[in-house]
Amino acid sequence: ATDPLPSTTTSVLSPQRLVLEALSKLCIHETNVDLLLATPPFDRIVQLFSILTKLLANKSEPVTLEFALVLLSSLVQGDTSCARAVAMQHPSISLLLDFLETAEHKAMTVANHHGINALRDNPEIMGTSLDMLRRAANILHNLALVPENRSLFTQHQQRLLSLVMSQILDQFVAQILSDVLYLCFQGELPNS
Repeated sequence: ATDPLPSTTTSVLSPQRLVLEALSKLCIHETNVDLLLATPPFDRIVQLFSILTKLLANKSEPVTLEFALVLLSSLVQGDTSCARAVAMQHPSISLLLDFLETAEHKAMTVANHHGINALRDNPEIMGTSLDMLRRAANILHNLALVPENRSLFTQHQQRLLSLVMSQILDQFVAQILSDVLYLCFQGELPNS
């Protein structure tokens, strides 16, 4: 359902985008999240996670990417089985980290060209909002809260560590990611 609806305006709306927006607005309220997750069969919810993960990979459509982040952040908070199902959607963890790394890189570029004050005054010039960065970090945190998911983070240890140590990334985001590191790698030394 990604084909645009016939319209007389120049905006491109597809049924998929309308559904994503409607679901995002529904998920503002926790009770709606619970109702959505309780709707059988669970396979349909897993299929939704698969679609949302694929949308994370599509950087050419930032609006649908952000809808995917909003929905995933709401749904993984609702139930640990959802957090497990999202983690099992390959490459969800990698795509979330890539989103954060891309924003960090853009923020660094803006800070180098226009100064750190330009970034502080208008964080959206890095291509996304701080809210979206926090949502991506919170999704990773919710995934890491499920013990069965922690082994899936092993190959991403250096990426997480780089983001946590970033001088430009929002400190609240870095704190969430440091919690992810702690949950997944307690007692382990970082690999060199």
